[in-house]
Amino acid sequence: MSDWFWLGMMAIMIIAIISLSHYYIKYRKSVRLVESLIKDQTREELAWKRQEILEKAQSSRVKAGKLWEEFDESLVYSPDRDKLYNTLDADHFFNGRTLAYGLTSSRLLAATPTFLTAIGVLGTFIGLTIGLRGLQVDADDVDTLRVGIASMINGAAIAFLTSVWGIGLSLLLNVIEKLVERSALRRINKLQHTIDFLYQRMPAEHSLIHIAESSQASKEALQELHERIGDRLQETVSGMSEAMQEAISDSLNNVMAPAIQALVDNASNQSNEVLEKLVSNFMEGMKTAGSEQTKALGTAAEEVNQAVSSMSTRMDELFTKLTEQQQKSGEHVETTSRELSEHLGRQRETAMDQQSALAEKFESFMERMTESMDTQFHQASERDEQRKRAHEESLQKISEDQAAALERQVASAEERDQVRAAQFDEQQKAIEERFSGLVEKLVNEQQELMRQVGEASRSANQHLTGISSQYEKLSTSLSEVASSAERSSQNMTNSSTQLGTLSANLHKATVLLDERVSAVTESLEQVSTRNSEVLSGISEHARTLANMQEAISDAARQLDSAAKFANEGFSELGSRNDEFIRKLREEFTRLGDSLSEQVENIEKQAEEWLKAYSQEVREQVSERMEAWNTNTISFADQMKRTVTAISGVVDDLERR
Repeated sequence: MSDWFWLGMMAIMIIAIISLSHYYIKYRKSVRLVESLIKDQTREELAWKRQEILEKAQSSRVKAGKLWEEFDESLVYSPDRDKLYNTLDADHFFNGRTLAYGLTSSRLLAATPTFLTAIGVLGTFIGLTIGLRGLQVDADDVDTLRVGIASMINGAAIAFLTSVWGIGLSLLLNVIEKLVERSALRRINKLQHTIDFLYQRMPAEHSLIHIAESSQASKEALQELHERIGDRLQETVSGMSEAMQEAISDSLNNVMAPAIQALVDNASNQSNEVLEKLVSNFMEGMKTAGSEQTKALGTAAEEVNQAVSSMSTRMDELFTKLTEQQQKSGEHVETTSRELSEHLGRQRETAMDQQSALAEKFESFMERMTESMDTQFHQASERDEQRKRAHEESLQKISEDQAAALERQVASAEERDQVRAAQFDEQQKAIEERFSGLVEKLVNEQQELMRQVGEASRSANQHLTGISSQYEKLSTSLSEVASSAERSSQNMTNSSTQLGTLSANLHKATVLLDERVSAVTESLEQVSTRNSEVLSGISEHARTLANMQEAISDAARQLDSAAKFANEGFSELGSRNDEFIRKLREEFTRLGDSLSEQVENIEKQAEEWLKAYSQEVREQVSERMEAWNTNTISFADQMKRTVTAISGVVDDLERR
């Protein structure tokens, strides 16, 4: 029985020693980790080595590393961040309960000596019970009594031996436990003092003093904050109003002014180019027609002068008429060109006046808009002294809307200009086609006339070929007349205005021809007897000349009809030109009206934008000021609650 109790107590003793050793090893690891973290550290180095120490603690697998992380969270920097202060004592984190849990806080290990004592006392009572049970007090035999007493003594011996072992083991375990616990607590206490020495404590009173100073500074700052915000916001709004004014002015000058100027210049250039091209085409056509007519007339005159010198008078009248008609045509062309140039000048002056009016209207619009914007920004700067952030957001939004609207206006204006340009090009093409058809028709008529004159000339040449041998004696005088006619025809080909000179030369040639004919007549009278056969040929030639005169009369009538047709063509061209000028004037009028409407729309839209902008600024500033007031009141309430809580903490500390 005694052996079993002894084995049980020894087993409990061994288990207790093993548990104590296990907890002691864990304690040593934790303490050594903390000691390694603060080893060779000074107060000056703690601030800049804080992260290094924390990383070292986090890399450890010991539970004390977590304790150091919690301890690090309670550390605060000094205002200059050169020192670290502790807001809680080291005992709060590093104590017997956290570092030596099994040694100081294990109730089972602390109750183990009691278990041993209880087992020893239990063995004592069991032994006494067994001994007393074997005692037979009512027996008469001495031997029986001796056996009973011996059994009781043996049981008592076992009982007291069990108690001795239990009490002895309990005392030994208690001594070992207390020595280990004392050693652990002493080492932990030393560690706490070291940590408290390195990390100085920042008491609550010190924090309250700082809070009071900060509250006073905050109060002063809040008192000055309104004035500073007002001043800064006023400066910002003033600067932003100027910047906004410059930005809008620049954007209008850079976007609208070039667009309007380009529109006016484009319209003016197009009208000038069209009119110049029209006049140029007209003059070229007239020049070509005159040149062709002059060449044809020169050829006809040369052939006629070579064929019949006797018809010079009629040819003189014909060329005189042609000269008058050509002069009339030239005068008509000059008059038309002059009227066209004058009309072009008036159109250019009208366009320049419209451009000047548009520029003046645009400048007045810019001045009114600038004045309006100055007034709006001045009122906004007086009313909205504390509206910085909302003003910036609204300004950015309005700027984006305005830029988008201006872009839309410019795009629509460009589209309208393109449509007008296309319509103008179509009208120009139609006018050019009509003018080309008219000129082509006139050229065809003149070519037909020249063809008829050529046919008449060819028939005359055929008739004159038969009698060329009869006029060999007159070759000298006819060559002079031919050379004069050739010089006259060459002068006619140079310019239509030299027809007068040609007619004068022809007149002189006619006089000379008359003189030579008279001389020839005298010579013929002298040799009339010898040229009787020639008279019959002359009669036949006279008849031929009569036929040729009729053909030339027909040609003259055809030339007259051609001149009338040319006059009609010129009249039609003048009416077409007047219609074109009238349409061009109407187009410029519509363009001016359109530009005026666009400028008025821009003015109205700008006024609407400014009104919307002012309303948006008022609403945004009101909302921002309400939010500012709400935040200020909540901040003041929070500060009040904080001060109240701090006052309660101070009162609690004072009561403690």
